[in-house]
Amino acid sequence: MQFANISLEQTIQAILQSGIVTQQEFTDYLDTFPPEKRPRDGQSLSLAMIRDGKLTQYQARMILEGKSPLLAWGEYLLLEKIGEGGMGQVFKAVHRRLNRLAAIKIIRTESLDSAEVVKRFYQEVRVASLLNHKNIVGIYEAGEQNNVHFLVMEYVNGLDLAALLKRCGALDAVRAVEYLLQVAYGLEYAHKKRILHRDIKPANLLLDATGTVKISDMGLARIMELGPASEGTTLDQRLTRQGQHLGTVDYMSPEQAVDARNCDHRTDIYSLGCTLFRLLTDKPVYLGNTLIEKMIAHAEAAIPNLRESLPHVPDQLNEVFVKMVAKRPEERYQSMTEVLADLRRCLEYLRTVPEAGIAPPAIAFSHEPGGKLQRHASATHRAVTEITTAFSKDSQTVRPTSSATDREVMASKPPERS
Repeated sequence: MQFANISLEQTIQAILQSGIVTQQEFTDYLDTFPPEKRPRDGQSLSLAMIRDGKLTQYQARMILEGKSPLLAWGEYLLLEKIGEGGMGQVFKAVHRRLNRLAAIKIIRTESLDSAEVVKRFYQEVRVASLLNHKNIVGIYEAGEQNNVHFLVMEYVNGLDLAALLKRCGALDAVRAVEYLLQVAYGLEYAHKKRILHRDIKPANLLLDATGTVKISDMGLARIMELGPASEGTTLDQRLTRQGQHLGTVDYMSPEQAVDARNCDHRTDIYSLGCTLFRLLTDKPVYLGNTLIEKMIAHAEAAIPNLRESLPHVPDQLNEVFVKMVAKRPEERYQSMTEVLADLRRCLEYLRTVPEAGIAPPAIAFSHEPGGKLQRHASATHRAVTEITTAFSKDSQTVRPTSSATDREVMASKPPERS
C-alpha cells in the first residue's frame, strides 16, 4: 500500500495532534532507532510505526492525508473502519486512558436532519444504554463533535452472521437454532423493557470468539423512521430511508412497511423468523427486484415450506418458522417467551436426532469454471471453528488482526533496526 509522502515534520505534528502518542512517548520511540536508521520522511515513519504496533494502517492513512483530527472522538481514538450501515460508519476504537476497546458509530448528518430527530436520538440512546444483557451489544455513551453525532458501543471481537453466511454458506439446523435462541433471549429481555429493535437481520447479529451472539443497534432503527423525510413521502422513499439497502427489506414485517411507527414487538418476531430462514438456506424468504416487489411478497405471497428446500429439517421447526412469519401479527407468536419455548423444544429434538439437524453430506467444496459450488455438511462447522479461533487469538490486543493489506504493508516496511 502506498501512502502520500508528506514531510517528516508534518507527519510528526499530525501524529502528536491526533493524541495517538504523547510527546514523551514519541521521543522515546524515536530514541530506539540508531541515528543512521531514523525515518527520513513521513511515509517511512508511518510504515515503521505500523510495523511496531504504534499506528494502524487506517490511522497512518488519515494522518498522511491530513485528516488526523478525525481520529479522535471524545476520549476515543479510531483504529480501523469495521463496517457501514444506514445510519453511518462504524469504527474500532480505543479509550485513550482506559485502553478499552469500543465500537464507534459516526452518524450520517442526513440521518439526524432536525433538532427533533437529534433530541429523539439521545432519548433512544439513553434508554438503550440501560439494557444489560449478554446477548445485546452494550451502549457506553453518545456525543457530538463538530456538529457530527457519534455513538460509543461495546466492541465485539468477531463477525456478523451475514458475513458468516458469506464465508461459510447456510448453517446446519442445530447451529442456526442455537444462534436464534440467543437472539430471542436478548429480544425477550428488551421487549420486557418495552424496547423494540425493528431491524433484526443477520448483519445486526454479531458472533464473538466464544460463540456468543449479540444484537447490535438495539433501539436505534426507530431513528431512521423519524423526521421530516418521513412526512409526505412515497413508500419506496420511506423504505429507502429506513433500510438504505434491499437487505433490510428482506426481514421487514408487512405492518412495519405500512406504518413503522405503530408496529409492536411482533415485528421483531417476524424478522427473527426471516433470519432463521436465511441462516438455514442462505436465501431470503421472498424474492423481488425492487423494494416494493419484496414488500408485496411479504404481505401476499404464500409462506414457503422449509422442508421443500431442506427435507432433513423436522416438521416442528418448519411449524415454528411458519408461525413466526405469519402475515397478520395476531397469527404469530404473541411474545418472544413463546418463541423461546418452541425453539428450545426444537433444539432438544435436533440434538437427540442428529440426522434431523444436519444436511446429508454432499461433495466437498469445489470451484470449476462454469460449475456450481457444492458444500459438504461439515464445512460450515470447520469454517466457524477456524474463524472464532482466529478471533480469540486477537482478543487481547488493540492492534487489528493482520490482513492481506497488512501483509502488503509489512512487506514494504523499512529494514529492521539493529
